[in-house]
Amino acid sequence: MILLHHTKNAGRAVLLTFLLSICSPVWSTIEYTDPQRDTAVEMLEKLQERHYAKLPYGDDLSSQHLDNYIDSLDSGKMFFTVVDLESFEQYRSIMDDQLRDGKLDAGFAIFNRYHERLKSRLKNLSDTLPETVATMDFTIDESLVLDMDNRQWAKDQAELDDRWRKQLKNQVLSLKLADKDEDEIVPTLHKRYQRQLKSATQYNSQDVFQMYANALTELYDPHTNYLSPRSTENFNINMSLSLEGIGAVLQMEDEYTKVSSLVAKGPADKEGELQPSDRIVAVGQGADGALEDIIGWRLDEVVQLIR
Repeated sequence: MILLHHTKNAGRAVLLTFLLSICSPVWSTIEYTDPQRDTAVEMLEKLQERHYAKLPYGDDLSSQHLDNYIDSLDSGKMFFTVVDLESFEQYRSIMDDQLRDGKLDAGFAIFNRYHERLKSRLKNLSDTLPETVATMDFTIDESLVLDMDNRQWAKDQAELDDRWRKQLKNQVLSLKLADKDEDEIVPTLHKRYQRQLKSATQYNSQDVFQMYANALTELYDPHTNYLSPRSTENFNINMSLSLEGIGAVLQMEDEYTKVSSLVAKGPADKEGELQPSDRIVAVGQGADGALEDIIGWRLDEVVQLIR
């Protein structure tokens, strides 16, 4: 069973900076490896020489690569600000030159900033959740843009903080409307954020390289992809076992698993309840099985649970 959700003072400034530095967690950065340098060079050669699209990877495609990569990391515009985007402009016309030399500096620098924001945000949400939820005022008239395409990049961190406040408030409200017991709302959300944080800490260089590479290959055509060694292994296992899925193409949208499309005459298409653009928020076994909240899970984890 799948549960759906349709859709002025210098001294003071120095002191503040110092306090933030000792209170904030120190997150390690992810670095690329020598084999990945070689793979990048080989992949680029094959794309330019063998792909039917015959697209040269020059400044124009480098620019598109940057935009596509940023969007793949932060499609919900919840982590990067306009200031971040301005700092990323230094990479716009040099990513092609870097890749030819086997350098992945741009991709990993951008990811590490995203990764730090992701983990810091999730930790802060978890640590302050009870107090934040307890002080929520649902009588205030305010709104949150849910359509990612209509969201604008936040001007600064304060705007991002307010966006997250509203998103958390929306999640609490959604649980209330779903008749969730008041005493269970904070534990449910805490468990959700802790799982997301655990998943975030498990990112490795293979994951980053795959995302950076695919942000480029997708510009050649949507069916050309790079698979990391782990993804390749999973793909081969799934093919050899001939497992039949639910007949739906899934994708990540912000923290949700979204139904991108249905396979014609597949199980989901025949059953009729699952529809494109639906968000899968929980999964359970059978009509009466306990539902597992999967908001914030990695896509491969969601697929494994559904299977």
